Amino acid sequence: MTSAPESDSVELLVFSDDSDTRKQVIEAVGRRPDKGLPRVTWFECATAEAVRLALKENPTRFAALVFDSEVKKFGGMGLAHELLTEMDSRPAVVMLTARPQDGWLSAWAHADAVVSRPLDPVTVAQAVAQAMRKQLAKYFRSGLVVWRAAPANQSATIGSLADPNSLAWPPHRGPSQPIGWLLRA
Repeated sequence: MTSAPESDSVELLVFSDDSDTRKQVIEAVGRRPDKGLPRVTWFECATAEAVRLALKENPTRFAALVFDSEVKKFGGMGLAHELLTEMDSRPAVVMLTARPQDGWLSAWAHADAVVSRPLDPVTVAQAVAQAMRKQLAKYFRSGLVVWRAAPANQSATIGSLADPNSLAWPPHRGPSQPIGWLLRA
C-alpha cells in the first residue's frame, strides 16, 4: 500500500521484502517523524528493482529512503551502495540491520542512520528524522537558496540554516526562482 501524497508533505520510501517490516516502519514514524518536520507519506517497495524504477523516474522525489538489509537476493546495503555510486545525489538512507554489530556494513553503504532489530518505534522515528535533516542540509550546502515562509500578503525573505528543524520539503520552484528550501516561520 502506498499512501497518497499530501500538499504539505514529503515522500519517504521504505524497501523490504517483508510486509510486516514495512508496516512496522510506517507505524513507528507515524504522520510526522519529529516536531518541526513536515508530514510524511510512504512509497513501499518489496524489490530492489522497484526502488531503482522509482528513483529513475524522479531522483529527488524522496526525502529519505529506509532500507532493510535483510532482503533476500539483493538487500538494502548493496542497493544503498549501488545508488551511491550511480546517482549524482542519493537521498539520505536509514538502514535496518539484523543486529548492532552490522553497523560497520552500513558505514560501507554510507547509510545516514542505522537501526538494529528489534525495531523500536522511537528509535526508528528518530533515525528517519535525522536522515531527513541530513538530506535537507546536504541540499543547502550544495548552494540552493533558502527562503523563509511568509504569509501571502508578505514577501518571502532569505533565511539561514540556524535552525535545521525549521527546514521543510519539498524544494520550492517559482516561475523565475531557483530551487530552494522553504523555512517554517
